[in-house]
Amino acid sequence: MLLLLPAALRAQVARDSAVDWLVSAGSEGERYLRALQVAGLANETHWSLRPFSAREVGRIARPEAAHPWAERFSARPSEQVWVRAIQPELGGILNSGFPYGFNDGPVWAGRGLTAVASAGVQGAVGPLQFVLAPQFFRAQNVSFPLAPTGRIGPQSFGDPQNGSIDLPQRFGDGSYQRLDPGQSVVRVTIARVSAGVSTANETWGPGVESPFLLSNNAAGFAHLFAGTDGPVRAGSVRLNLRFVAGVLNQSSYSLASADSGRRYMTGVAISVGIRQIPGLELGFGRLFANAWPDSGIGVGQILGQLFKNPLKSRLVERVGNGGTEADNQLGSLFARWVFPRSRVEVYGEVGKEDNSYDKRDLALEPDHDLAYLLGLQRAWKQASGSLLVLRGEVLNTSISHLDRVREQAPPYVHTPIVQGHTQIGQVLGAPAGYAGGSTSLALDWFSPRGRASVGWRRAMRAPPPVSTSAKDVTNSLSVEGITFRRRIDVAPEITLVWNENRNAAGDAFNARFGLMGRAHW
Repeated sequence: MLLLLPAALRAQVARDSAVDWLVSAGSEGERYLRALQVAGLANETHWSLRPFSAREVGRIARPEAAHPWAERFSARPSEQVWVRAIQPELGGILNSGFPYGFNDGPVWAGRGLTAVASAGVQGAVGPLQFVLAPQFFRAQNVSFPLAPTGRIGPQSFGDPQNGSIDLPQRFGDGSYQRLDPGQSVVRVTIARVSAGVSTANETWGPGVESPFLLSNNAAGFAHLFAGTDGPVRAGSVRLNLRFVAGVLNQSSYSLASADSGRRYMTGVAISVGIRQIPGLELGFGRLFANAWPDSGIGVGQILGQLFKNPLKSRLVERVGNGGTEADNQLGSLFARWVFPRSRVEVYGEVGKEDNSYDKRDLALEPDHDLAYLLGLQRAWKQASGSLLVLRGEVLNTSISHLDRVREQAPPYVHTPIVQGHTQIGQVLGAPAGYAGGSTSLALDWFSPRGRASVGWRRAMRAPPPVSTSAKDVTNSLSVEGITFRRRIDVAPEITLVWNENRNAAGDAFNARFGLMGRAHW
């Protein structure tokens, strides 16, 4: 079909540029592009609403900039009609003691060997852009000691502390595999307004590892979206906007039956920049998940959810029944500030589960069901042309002292929806958000040969049982990176994990080994 288009149209060059890499939310390319921006080697943009389109990536990248990966990660003029293959990827992950992994999209790496493969194509025809990037994985899923749940059958694999979240300890008693549509999207962009359909991961908030609302920790959910294609200027303000409405699915180990397990999610997020304060980005987001009604959903229901009053006292007036509604609501305020001359960025997020009752409740007990995130990155340019980036992040979602007098629940849990904030058995937000939080510190070294990273992470693995105050905590030390070759890029990983008080029963150790190969066209 492309060959039938006029030659003049095929040769027409657009204003934007594109980067050959697929820069999806949380991907290798996105991590690198953010490091370039902190170092002052990429153009300013908002980072709290991702994924970026190919054209937005081209606007962020600077073709003339001298940076470590200039020969591999270079922007070039984007033709009106173009098609490029996405780097095919093949590799495996081996966990010696128990499942371990996070922020890897649909992949669930159980104990034993997990094989991963992906490939695809991306391109554009005028205002239409598309990415088809399916991903397949097969986990050997070797058995390991489970925490008792008091349930039988498939539900015995579920979360031991709470029946109101679809978070299996293990996906059955045999191998587990899935072919996922992955980071696929079809969008139409006209005058910087974009809309389309997608299964790609949405990441909302400035967090690198632990955004509170949405991250790439689970598989992306099928959704419609609309908003701006990156921040647009309106006077002295730069505005970035995104609406989503999609379908959430549960695993086979949820407490909900298969015929009643489907949910729908709606959400809106806005980030704002001010011309007089370069590098500053402020924003907020709201998400609602609800059971799929037998009568179906319409535009009125979606918009009604997004603009619903956040105070429960107003809901009492509107719906009665104590203001109780079935939906699971999450919200957050976030900020990010980049100082390219100092090569520093700082960011933070404050998230909240469900409603405060009224303004007085919000003022007196703002920490009820509250979470917060703080993060920093610092970059150094080296004389050799390499780039060194130090980054750290702290997420706290622990139940506060208010629990002594007022009931609180872990984030991402809600009734009567028993799946929580999950997609196919994995948390949609921060990987350790449900468990209580995490702390991470890492050093990335980008050179013309690739990237080498060393990192430490402390994370709560599960909320403590009612019968004990002991914390279930993992400490991990990882060495990983990517090495560029002529035809293939090799990404090795070694992570050592010490799990203290695992399942409130004792300590355990896991060694995770990973090796991925990405063909280079």
